[in-house]
Amino acid sequence: VLSNTKTMLRVTPVYGSRWSSLGPADAPTCTLVEYADCRVLLNVGWWSSATDEFPQLPPHDCLILTDSTLQSMGGLPLYYQQMQNVAQEQRQAQRVHNKERGILLTEEEEAAQTAQIQIPQIYATFPIVKMGQMTLYDHHANLCSDGARPPFTLSQMDDAVAA
Repeated sequence: VLSNTKTMLRVTPVYGSRWSSLGPADAPTCTLVEYADCRVLLNVGWWSSATDEFPQLPPHDCLILTDSTLQSMGGLPLYYQQMQNVAQEQRQAQRVHNKERGILLTEEEEAAQTAQIQIPQIYATFPIVKMGQMTLYDHHANLCSDGARPPFTLSQMDDAVAA
């Protein structure tokens, strides 16, 4: 952690990204980088043998994918689904808040208010997106051919990559 009186840089491993005496971490990685008021999530790797549910991620402003491997973006469909669920919960909480306060909005006003609640932007280079898409397709096909149930559907993967 670097700090001075005005800004602070904080790097927090969410999962993976941790040093090991055996060498660099080869597990899927997800790291939160915070600087001033900006929270950036780096990568949402995942692996096929994970028996746990996709972890609950900390609040963040955007996601940056650094490469097209499963270790860096294998959890993208699960991430996108989780962020959609979080946004939906926030929209519902806003409606409840308005109702409790006696705030009556027209349908247009409510739509405008809830439209401001969106999932964080996802940033990656075009080659990372296209290679990552092929990697996710291949991973899904391999799991299916081995008789395993992939943790995401092809439709969920397409939605995440299109975002």
